[in-house]
Amino acid sequence: MIMENLLIVGITCSLLLTLLVIAKEKKSLSDRLFLSWLLVLTVHFSLLYVRYSGLHWEYPHFLGLDTSFGLLHIPILFLYIRSLTSEDRPKLAELVIHFTPFIIINIPLATDFYFLSAEDK
Repeated sequence: MIMENLLIVGITCSLLLTLLVIAKEKKSLSDRLFLSWLLVLTVHFSLLYVRYSGLHWEYPHFLGLDTSFGLLHIPILFLYIRSLTSEDRPKLAELVIHFTPFIIINIPLATDFYFLSAEDK
């Protein structure tokens, strides 16, 4: 019960911050990266709430979706901090290398688990 309440508070705070950043005019690259991290945080907290509240038994298609979202936080935060402290923009190859753990984990999950029927999960 405590974990579910903490997740609801986290979802609410991240949604509020998301709306504040969306409402900002003239968004810089760091604003867009911060916004993307807030969206990932909101989705991750929502999926964790589904798991901790037991809703994944009623809606089994959400089962396992939260396992790899933790791998997105660090690369996005790294790119956000880099955009604040550095003048140069990273190349696409530099961006992709930071997201390879997320991609490597999700390829087998997508082919073997995510698209299973609710009964098979």
